[in-house]
Amino acid sequence: MAANVSMAVMPPISIAILNRASLQVLGGVMVAITALGLVLLAPIKRADRAAAAAAAGDRPRRYRLAWRPSWAAPIAITFLFVAHWGVVTGYLPQRAAAAGADVSLLFTGDAIALLAVRVPAAWLTGRVGVMPLVVGGVAVTTGSLLLLLLPPTTMLLVLAGLGTGIGGGMILPAM
Repeated sequence: MAANVSMAVMPPISIAILNRASLQVLGGVMVAITALGLVLLAPIKRADRAAAAAAAGDRPRRYRLAWRPSWAAPIAITFLFVAHWGVVTGYLPQRAAAAGADVSLLFTGDAIALLAVRVPAAWLTGRVGVMPLVVGGVAVTTGSLLLLLLPPTTMLLVLAGLGTGIGGGMILPAM
């Protein structure tokens, strides 16, 4: 879900805000959207917990933050995924355009590879386990992102896009 939101919705909104205002305004808007989401989500969570407690005959528990150590790796991967796409979508198009490369092929390659790899990766997860695919996916994604440090060419962007799609396709089913 984070990938879909970060790739489809946030870049156009962010660019529109940046065209009309500053980076500080964009940051403020993102904080406001996050706060609004929390405010809208809180009553739903409370109602669900109250209904579950009433059904079980318990008194309802207060809404509080929860943490489990097993959540650390998936949350870190999700955060890094959204952060790296935020950086890629925010800064790569200008670099690519200045170098005469077609940045849209990076995103097309990513989407095609992600779609092609997800089903086989899900199948492999049941055969070899989660960790080999997650570690492999992080390694492939890291290597592909390192390609973006080179001067951009269209072929380099296609290769980087295919690599990030393959890496993401290996990580997402395992998560």
